[in-house]
Amino acid sequence: MKLRVKILLATAALLMGLIASLSGLAFWLVRNRAEQEEVRAIALGLEGVLQNLEDRQEAFSAFWNDWSQWDDAYRFVQDGNPEFIRSNLVAEEFTELPVNFIAFVRSDGRLTFATGYDELKGQRLALPVDLAARWRRREDLFTARSTAADRHWGLLSTERGLLLTAWHPLLPSNGQGPANGTAIFAQIVRPLWWQKLNSHRDFTVTAYELKRDNLPPEERLAVDLLQGTAQTVPDRYRIRSIGLSHNLAQRGVTLIAAPDRIAAYTLLQDIDRQPLVLLRVESPRYLWQQAESTLRLWLAVTAMVGTVFIAGTLIAIDWLVLSRLARLQHQVQELVRGQRQRLQADGTDEIAQLASTIDTMREALSYRQDSQQQAETALRLSEIKFATAFQVSPNAIALVREDGYLAEVNASFRELTGYDRDEFLGSSPLSLPFLPRGARVRLVRAFRQSPSLSNVELEVQSPSGELKTVIFAAEPIQIENVSYLLCVANDISDRKQAELETQLLLALSEAIGQSPDFDGALAQALQQIGQTTGWSYGEVWTPTADLGGLECNEARYIHRMGLTAESLSAIESFRYFSEGMTLSRAEGLFGWVWRQKQPYWLPDLHLATGETLLLRRDLAIAAGFSSCFCVPVFAPNPVQEMPPVPLAIFCFFLRGVHPQEERRLELVCQVAAQLGTALKQKQTEAELRALFATMDDTILTFDAQGYCLKVAPTATAADRATVWTGKSLREIFGWQYEQQFIGYIWQALNAHQPLKVEYALNHDDRQVWYTASISPLADDTVLWIARDITDLKQTAEALRTAKNAAEVANRAKSEFLANMSHELRTPLNAILGFARLLGSDNEPRQDWQESLNIINRSGEHLLELIDDVLEMAKIEAGKVSLNNSECDLHAMLETLREMLRLRAESKNLKLQFYRARNVPQFVKLDGVKLRQVIINLLGNAIKFTQQGMVALRVRCLAEAPPYCRLLFEVEDTGAGIAHTELGQIFDAFVQSESGRKSGEGTGLGLPIGRRFARMMGGDLTAQSTPARGSVFRLHVYVQTVVPPASAPAAPPAPLPQAANLRILLVEDNVVNQKVAVRLLGRLGCQATIANNGHEAIASVQTNPFDLVLMDVQMPEMDGLTATQHIRQWEAQQGKPPVPIVAMTANAMAEDRERCLAVGMNEHIGKPVRLEDLRTTLAQFAPVGV
Repeated sequence: MKLRVKILLATAALLMGLIASLSGLAFWLVRNRAEQEEVRAIALGLEGVLQNLEDRQEAFSAFWNDWSQWDDAYRFVQDGNPEFIRSNLVAEEFTELPVNFIAFVRSDGRLTFATGYDELKGQRLALPVDLAARWRRREDLFTARSTAADRHWGLLSTERGLLLTAWHPLLPSNGQGPANGTAIFAQIVRPLWWQKLNSHRDFTVTAYELKRDNLPPEERLAVDLLQGTAQTVPDRYRIRSIGLSHNLAQRGVTLIAAPDRIAAYTLLQDIDRQPLVLLRVESPRYLWQQAESTLRLWLAVTAMVGTVFIAGTLIAIDWLVLSRLARLQHQVQELVRGQRQRLQADGTDEIAQLASTIDTMREALSYRQDSQQQAETALRLSEIKFATAFQVSPNAIALVREDGYLAEVNASFRELTGYDRDEFLGSSPLSLPFLPRGARVRLVRAFRQSPSLSNVELEVQSPSGELKTVIFAAEPIQIENVSYLLCVANDISDRKQAELETQLLLALSEAIGQSPDFDGALAQALQQIGQTTGWSYGEVWTPTADLGGLECNEARYIHRMGLTAESLSAIESFRYFSEGMTLSRAEGLFGWVWRQKQPYWLPDLHLATGETLLLRRDLAIAAGFSSCFCVPVFAPNPVQEMPPVPLAIFCFFLRGVHPQEERRLELVCQVAAQLGTALKQKQTEAELRALFATMDDTILTFDAQGYCLKVAPTATAADRATVWTGKSLREIFGWQYEQQFIGYIWQALNAHQPLKVEYALNHDDRQVWYTASISPLADDTVLWIARDITDLKQTAEALRTAKNAAEVANRAKSEFLANMSHELRTPLNAILGFARLLGSDNEPRQDWQESLNIINRSGEHLLELIDDVLEMAKIEAGKVSLNNSECDLHAMLETLREMLRLRAESKNLKLQFYRARNVPQFVKLDGVKLRQVIINLLGNAIKFTQQGMVALRVRCLAEAPPYCRLLFEVEDTGAGIAHTELGQIFDAFVQSESGRKSGEGTGLGLPIGRRFARMMGGDLTAQSTPARGSVFRLHVYVQTVVPPASAPAAPPAPLPQAANLRILLVEDNVVNQKVAVRLLGRLGCQATIANNGHEAIASVQTNPFDLVLMDVQMPEMDGLTATQHIRQWEAQQGKPPVPIVAMTANAMAEDRERCLAVGMNEHIGKPVRLEDLRTTLAQFAPVGV
């Protein structure tokens, strides 16, 4: 087959294949795209249905919010009030409400009420058993801690079918807990209900209940796919998964089973998050059918166009290519036969270029013979040039034969190594001493890998011992058919020296910059120089504080590589000896270097003489050192006429004898000259940093636009320097201060003088005050120095507050003294007045008993006033504590009712006591303090109420067994308290306007009551409306206890035979003596009197007594000291201790503890009650005396 036929057939087949491939690709893309759009559309439709379903569920739940936060429903779930059912839960109400079932359940799971109604059939329905089973498991019931936000809703499968349910905690109308139970609302979900969820006219929505409906095969396959249990999928289905971003469903699946419809499925969960309903959304496949019609039309058009294109392409290829190739073939045959000199081809395309290339090739063949002859001539000329260049080249060049011996070296090679030409020729370069051992080893290893080398860095040693660094290269060459190795070496010692100096300076600059202080910079500089030079040991000597000597610095450098443990130990001994050593400037090598300000190289420590003698020479030699090098480091003096400032001397020791290394010495000296400036700068920075570290000011530099140029590292701004630099005033202080601070800057710039300002900033919800000095540095730069004066401001404010508080305290003290004067004088007036009347009567009268009662009541009132003052003093001193004990709360309330009933009736007031049923009877608390607070509240209410009623209500607000929270509310219909006074009535010695007008009270009852309430874990608050009355609420936490077992009442303690008791009364006040003697006389006792402690001691030592009644405060010797002496005398004499009872007006708890501590047996407060005295005699006096 000819080439023309092959090309035409191949081109036709290729074009037909291309058209077929494009058609197939178009069919696949269009169909796939159409199917993707259908899946996306039906997925959006499914999400729309889910969104409508969620909206309906939330709307259904939100509809019942008012029912769940309704005081009537809140009470109904507990009491089951029939009136609530008749008003709200009759059948007529269900026709207007979107609900079929309603249930009210208590928190403990008991059903209060439930009903149902079918609005289609118009008849009542029983509550489904499935719904009732829900709350019996108590999974959906709300606790007392539930809030309105805890409601939930969802679908539920029951015997009545699917129900849309909402579960709400029952709360009061204010929405505040605790929850009292659960309200359940349910609506029957009917088939038409699902179709209403659809918002697209072409979609059909169907729902299948998994537990009840017998699913068709397609729907069963969808369930298996969604649950991941499908084993196989029939071939007629195409499956597409759908990701749903929805609360009700997160996964869906699309089934395509026919060309005319597509369906999407998802599983809906019930309220327990279990699969309940299969939701199906179906849509016709309009897009797929339209795509099929379009593809069939496109295929027909493509077939016709492709046929015409293929025919035209074949004709063009034959005319443009194949016919011209045939003509070119014919001309080549003529050229070979000699019938033609050149080929002829028209145009500039590839065929014409092929003809031209054939002509060029023919001409090249004839030219090759001439060129070969010219090349041989040029080669001979090149060899002459190479020989000349070999000898005059500045690079060291050597030719090495195949046997490894040198054949030729040039003059540069001889100059580099220092050997003559005759010494090289016939010798191996590896055997000559100009290559150190390390360099020879590197060359051998390199040549084993490859005969061609480049850029190999080596060290070459001259006969004088000087080391030079070269770059070595080698390449095999042929000279007159003989193989040689051409070796070239370039001396780079000067360049290496410059690079080493640059690297060392850069490393020193970086290390010094990172060093925190001057000593650290010295250590870093020593480390870098030692590592660069490879010297064995280095140390630093710095001038003493008075610059009169040199001391060894702590900085050290030890090159540990290749050292044995013994060598390291010797070096450590040398270092230990040198630490802390101080030399004068006239001593040793260091002194010479310091005075001459020049470096010094000591090649052999043994040769040190004269001023160069090293003081530590012997110890250095013992450590293995043989050579030493010292270089001084000076900083330029700011005063040009003054000598440079000395900083340090760097001293290095070397192991082994080393000749003077000029290059390294030059390197270290150059580095030391620049190092002095860097170290001086570091020293200055350290001094400035230490100065700034002690400053509490914030120092900043700003430009005229308010940008921070620099921040000084003071103690208050050290951590903000990098944060604030380059930032604007807005970024540093905030937008609210920007205009204010820029104004300060411009004021200072325009005035050309410092500006003093004060301002306040907010830091972490705290106001901080600053005083700032803003000074112009240039035309557009200011220096801002700010100092925190918050403490000064707070101190001033505290002084003002303390002054005001002192003034208020003085006023309160004056008012308190006035009130106390009035209150104390009132009962004293009655006591003294009636006492004088009784004393002026010659004969007893019938009204004496009434006068005595008035005297007694006035005295008791006076005692209560004193007790209130003492109680307040103990509270302020923090010495009051709770004495919790078991208490019958019910009995206490009854006692209070009886105690205050007559007082209320005397003012024609109605006294009401209400106690809730849940108030526990037996509790553990401080009953005395609780009783005192309630009596005070009720007494105040009765005192300030002229008509109406006074009520006490007691309730239990919360229970957490064994603890509960009790609320005592005292309400009256009195004059009330002004709102401006409510915040002050709980302050000590402060009274309301009504209290001040009444002229009674001290203003201590309410402060004491609030302190007691807070000690018992609660509080005492007040609410009042002027002219309508007040409500005081007392909250306390108590612990419920088991009712105590009833026990027979204990018989009263038998009183000893009074006439035989021997009692010693120690009292200095004559009136108190008479009172005590008469009280004892009422009990049938007589007493011996002692006027002070000395008489008491004498009486006890001379006469035996059964009981001693001891006053505490007495002249000459008090009762405490007398008791101590009596107890010591009894112990010395071996006598049994006589009972001693303190009888004093000091009523504080610490007074009683002090009496017991010195040996007394009991404490009785004055004024003494007859019952207390009787109890004491029965307790301590011997019975049957």
